[in-house]
Amino acid sequence: MHNLSLCMIVRNEQENLMRCLESVRTLVSEIIIVDTGSTDKTKEIAHQFGAQVIDFIWNDDFSAARNAGIERAAGDWILVLDADEYVVNINSEMLEAFFFNNKLSQIGTIEIQSRFLQEDIENIAVHHISRLFPADIRYTGRIHEQLNSNFPRVNTGIVLKHDGYYETNKAERNLRLLHKALEVDPGDNYYLFQIARQYRGCSQSERALHYIEKCYSTLDGQEGYAAEACIEYLYILMDNRRLQEAVSVIQRQHTFLKNVVDYYLVCGLIYTKVGMDQIVDAISYVPLIEQCYLKCLSLGKKGGRELVRGTATFIAAYNLGAFYEAKGDIIRAKYNYRRSAEYGYSPAVDRLKEL
Repeated sequence: MHNLSLCMIVRNEQENLMRCLESVRTLVSEIIIVDTGSTDKTKEIAHQFGAQVIDFIWNDDFSAARNAGIERAAGDWILVLDADEYVVNINSEMLEAFFFNNKLSQIGTIEIQSRFLQEDIENIAVHHISRLFPADIRYTGRIHEQLNSNFPRVNTGIVLKHDGYYETNKAERNLRLLHKALEVDPGDNYYLFQIARQYRGCSQSERALHYIEKCYSTLDGQEGYAAEACIEYLYILMDNRRLQEAVSVIQRQHTFLKNVVDYYLVCGLIYTKVGMDQIVDAISYVPLIEQCYLKCLSLGKKGGRELVRGTATFIAAYNLGAFYEAKGDIIRAKYNYRRSAEYGYSPAVDRLKEL
């Protein structure tokens, strides 16, 4: 065990906290819980795990709450989790290598697999987020807080599952805090990106477009979220039927995004809508649809980056099946629906029943 302090912010998390703490108790030396006003059994559960509980008056600032916990930590290292997250896997060799090679001058990333619903279909977003770091580093930012450090990021081999956004809606709270943060720094393209993503999640595509256009105009490609922001821009343009602009962005960002599977998936969707809208020369886009979904499957086998789980496998196979079905090629359609259904993807299972 390394001198590692777990620091968390909680409020009314009695349904989740025990699962989280059970998953990580053997990894950490101490547990620091910053409670922002629980009225259930959250504190009681925390004390059962020997946690130090700090009462914190909530001030609409996640960084302030995070830093309050870090200030009380005794460890050389800080691990940050949320109560609706829990550890599902630890690559011990990678984690040991992280600590062995680290002289308190690197920051560890962990993989977070987040469940979410989109059009009543469950998806899993995969992110690698900086959560294990030297104890002298602090957070900045009112919401979607970031570590205030330029230390290099290194994969720790820790994998979490997160279900806090599954069948819940935190958009109103998040948007309120994001707009507060943007008032302080109107040009912050990270906040612009997050606001756009929240509005898109609420099906307010016109509002989302306003903020993502501002974000995209100042991206330099070095941001850790740059690929996600570009792909979000493409989806928002598609939602607003700005298809020719979307095609221009596709062409402009191809080199930057060529190893991101989700890029080819959204390209296929955009080209499909171009074809359906009967835009001039739309027929020339039809072969590109097939190429995009095939590229998703191919890139997945080569270790391409996947932002949403399944874009390199069952989602791409399903979309390819739908493409072949639309062309009347039922044999290929069934083949790809079966490939998708092998992963338990319900839309593919349903289509096979229909065919």
